[in-house]
Amino acid sequence: MTSFHNRVVYAFAAGACVFALFASDASAQRRHWPDRYDRFSRPGNERTITLQVGAFNHDFYGDESRPMGALRLNWGLRRWVLSELGAFYTQLENPGEDNVHMTGVDIGLQAQLPHSFFRPYVGLATGINYTDEGDGGDSFFAPSMQAMGGIRLWLSRNVAIRGEARFRLDEQQSTPNAADNSELTGGLTIRW
Repeated sequence: MTSFHNRVVYAFAAGACVFALFASDASAQRRHWPDRYDRFSRPGNERTITLQVGAFNHDFYGDESRPMGALRLNWGLRRWVLSELGAFYTQLENPGEDNVHMTGVDIGLQAQLPHSFFRPYVGLATGINYTDEGDGGDSFFAPSMQAMGGIRLWLSRNVAIRGEARFRLDEQQSTPNAADNSELTGGLTIRW
């Protein structure tokens, strides 16, 4: 009976040691998981600046893609909601005439999925554009309405890459119809 009793005690002690080893490893993993998640996330208070470059397609001036640049600032209002202030510039070709310069500012809201490093978003914005058609054309300010969708891919806590498609309805002075314009951009985002 004594050897059987010793075997049970040893088996119970070995089982308790294995259980304690797995339990301590699991609790250590649970403790470190928020650290790994927080490496990319500051919900609700993130402020970012993004420099974007890409293609601008204007409905009235040649209807072809032209290079553009944009600077966008984002402020987190909630974990799911960001506000945005942005500016852009592009130079369009006007067949047979001077190049058209278009610049503008916009303000908008975005709803994002606050995953740790992969953050898709959609949003709406409004703004005002200045269009200069050159010596023989018009120069005018006009309102703009925009819908956007994109993704931020966080590479570290403070650096991300951003891809975005933005569809715009830009009013024109020479016609009553709004131009259906679009932007397709990629950029570098820095959290500050």
